[in-house]
Amino acid sequence: PPPPLFFFPPPAPTPAPLWSRGLGDVYKRQPKGRPRKIKLNDKKNNSEEALKFYNESIELETDNIKKARILYKIATKFKNTKQFFKSRNYARRALEFQPSMGRAHLLIANLYASSANGCGKTQFEKRSVYWLAEREARKAASIDATIRKTALKAAESYLGRAPSKTDIFTEGNSGKVITFNCWIGLSVTVPTL
Repeated sequence: PPPPLFFFPPPAPTPAPLWSRGLGDVYKRQPKGRPRKIKLNDKKNNSEEALKFYNESIELETDNIKKARILYKIATKFKNTKQFFKSRNYARRALEFQPSMGRAHLLIANLYASSANGCGKTQFEKRSVYWLAEREARKAASIDATIRKTALKAAESYLGRAPSKTDIFTEGNSGKVITFNCWIGLSVTVPTL
C-alpha cells in the first residue's frame, strides 16, 4: 500500500494535570460546582438541599475564618426564616471558629430583641429580654473593633427598651432572676436598686 499523503507527528507530551502541580488538594477539598449548587438551591427555596451543601462545605473547608463565615451565613438564613433557635446555634458555632466575629454576637442580640414579645408572661418579663440583647451587643463591641460603634449603639437601644429603674421599683423585682422558658432558655438577673 502507498504511504499516507499526510504524516502527523505524535502529539507532544502534555503537561501533568493540575492535581500533580499542587492545586489538586484545593479541587479535591472543594468540588467545583459546590458554590453554584448552594446558590441555585437557595434561589429555588430548597433550603434543606442548600443546608446540606453548606454543611458539606464546612466539613471540607480547612480555614477556620471561612468556616465561621459559612456558619454565620447559615445563621442569617435561619434568622430570616424566623428559626431563631437554629440561627443562634449556627452563630455560636461560627464564634467557635472565629471568636472575634462580633457580628455573630450582634446577630444573637438581634434574635433576642426580636423575641421580646414572645418570651415571658408579664410585660416586665418580656421587656427583660432586652437585657440579654444588650449584654450580647456589648460582647460584640468588646471583641470586634470594626463594628464597635454599631454594637454600642444597638446595646444602648436595647437598654432603653429594658425595664427602667422606676419599673424595677414599681414591680418590686430588684435582684430577681427571670428565666425565659421560650427558645432562648436563659435567665437574667434584674439589676438591684
